[in-house]
Amino acid sequence: MLNRCYSLILDFLVLSVLFVCLCLGIFFSFPNSSLAVPNPKMTADNFFRLGVESILRADYQGAIDNFLKVIELKEDFAAAYSNLCLANLQIENYPTAIQNCTKAISLNPKNTEALLDRGLAHYREGDFKAAIADDNRAIKIKPYDFRAYYNRGLATSSLGYYQLAIMDYNRALSQVPQTSSLSIAEIYNDRGLMNLELQNTSAALIDFSLAIRHNANNYKAYFNRGCVCSNNGYFQKAIQDFTNVIELQPDDANAYVNRGVAYYHIGDRQAAIENLQIGAAYFVKQGQELAFKQTLDLIDNFEEVSEDEFAYIA
Repeated sequence: MLNRCYSLILDFLVLSVLFVCLCLGIFFSFPNSSLAVPNPKMTADNFFRLGVESILRADYQGAIDNFLKVIELKEDFAAAYSNLCLANLQIENYPTAIQNCTKAISLNPKNTEALLDRGLAHYREGDFKAAIADDNRAIKIKPYDFRAYYNRGLATSSLGYYQLAIMDYNRALSQVPQTSSLSIAEIYNDRGLMNLELQNTSAALIDFSLAIRHNANNYKAYFNRGCVCSNNGYFQKAIQDFTNVIELQPDDANAYVNRGVAYYHIGDRQAAIENLQIGAAYFVKQGQELAFKQTLDLIDNFEEVSEDEFAYIA
């Protein structure tokens, strides 16, 4: 089993979108002085602006504090609840995010951003059926929103319905703006993984290649294509793909390990062991003890193979 890939990479789009109350009608700027100094005349809209600015600066806790102040002053401010959900998603506080979005939806049942965000929170909590239900509601409101189809595909795939997931990814691809190359690449990558689950190797290879065409820096697609190539005996192509991963992610331990395995199969035992050793070192730095031990075992196996046996394998 030396030609197996040690992990396939599935990554998720961050599909929550900032819900800015349109009635504000302003462009945000970032003065050098602190924005967090309250005064007695601060209104709900003032705190809302501060919360939006905090999110744009990735200060999610600051955003939460400001949106909570909005609600203290105006408890039916739907956009504040929606943005609270988004901020809590970013800090992985999923139960609170769900509560926030549920309140936003109760105030505005057609708030598709809150539905998408709550679905994403349900997904990350492992409640895939609840995620699908929210995505279905979002699709009824906005049947042209690719994000809802993509998110539903992720949840559906987690339930093992791979063909249904592919159908949702196809719908997402038909709706996504063609200028959104990064999003298109992610969808192709995930559709490729579904094709692998269905043992449709040729379709998976095409999908990973399309992901790379749309985003030449998508290391996940290179890695996944490298795994498919390695598992099907195309070791030189696998080496190139894993090399691309390492160029983009120099500390990717799995890429080194799998490149080492591919080198082993083309007869370059020295390069194989060197790559495994580098991968093992990164596993140590990353605290992956089990992967480290497994890599050491693989090194021992490679070193113990006799020259005659090695020549036969290569």
